[in-house]
Amino acid sequence: MSANRVTVIPPRLQDLPIPHNAPDARDGDGIQFVFPAIHASLADRNRRFHPYPATLTPSDLFTVRQNTCSRVGYRFIRKNDQRQMLMFCDGACSNNGRGGDGGVQPRGGCGVAFTSKEDTIKALSRPLEFNGIPHTSNRAELRAVILGLDRRVWTGEGFESLVIACDSEYVVLGITERLQTWIRRGWRTSAGTPVANADLWKELLERLRVLEGRGCHVQFWQIPREWNEADEYAKKAAAVSNPLPKGLCRVVGGRPRANIGDRRIIPLITHRSRKRYKKSYTFLDRHSYLSYGNCAIGGLFFSCNLQPLTPHAFPPVVSHQLFTSLRKKEREA
Repeated sequence: MSANRVTVIPPRLQDLPIPHNAPDARDGDGIQFVFPAIHASLADRNRRFHPYPATLTPSDLFTVRQNTCSRVGYRFIRKNDQRQMLMFCDGACSNNGRGGDGGVQPRGGCGVAFTSKEDTIKALSRPLEFNGIPHTSNRAELRAVILGLDRRVWTGEGFESLVIACDSEYVVLGITERLQTWIRRGWRTSAGTPVANADLWKELLERLRVLEGRGCHVQFWQIPREWNEADEYAKKAAAVSNPLPKGLCRVVGGRPRANIGDRRIIPLITHRSRKRYKKSYTFLDRHSYLSYGNCAIGGLFFSCNLQPLTPHAFPPVVSHQLFTSLRKKEREA
């Protein structure tokens, strides 16, 4: 869009009320639908969503309607097609491109909006994981799409078509025009260099193939930034993606959980010491840091030598000597 052109902001789908008095959209007992699989080549050839006429906005085509799942929910559904759904995806990154220079760390977040603000299921706002790869706005945009596709089993809600509305030319052109070329070249560009963010592109392609196997076609609609209703959630996630100051480790109580999810609470003292130091827990998730060789006592903050957490990282083994020293300090306190 030209710099002098004023973008007219259409009505926001999120602000539409839930149609409480509308007829129940579920068929029969609301059983999950099963659709025939879509061939990958056919899906790839029709990956881009083209509204007709091109001036139509999301609110012209979609509205808030009830899904056809046994679990009632409200989504952005096509006005003339109950089986097509829209979701807004957006990514944001503070200090984008800094790469950690001068101690300034880029922080990315992603947001997904797919229902009215009145619905019990809210829009998604998630920070990017810390896995050793610097955060960028492009990674945040890709992660937002993956987050949206993973949110629900969309075919189980009766949808055989998903429209991803995003303002990222990088995502839309990449998935609709460049992806197959990258694959043929062994994930290299025309210049022979590795494709940036290839890990996320591969992950996104895997999600698309799974949905196509279930009979759900995913299309991408590039919209103006002013139309993207997930923008506020992406910026919110980017602002809080580093909840703890670097060099500090928070101590919280709670029952340890072994799963690697958005949150874990894991004891710093491992089973190798044959004892559990109950007051030494580190708040641990994919978006914060894991302390190596140091821990905190009694809910205080201690300076630590921190390393980025990866999906394969585990809490360090604390020696029995350190364990004994910590117990002695606790008794003297």
